[in-house]
Amino acid sequence: MQANHFRTSNYILALLLPINRFTHCFLELLSWLL
Repeated sequence: MQANHFRTSNYILALLLPINRFTHCFLELLSWLL
């Protein structure tokens, strides 16, 4: 059960990382425009 939970959190982390990078770039672009 523990290993399954770890795999799920790992999968969520892998999904969140690109989104986080995109958000960071988007915010930098926004601050540059404003």
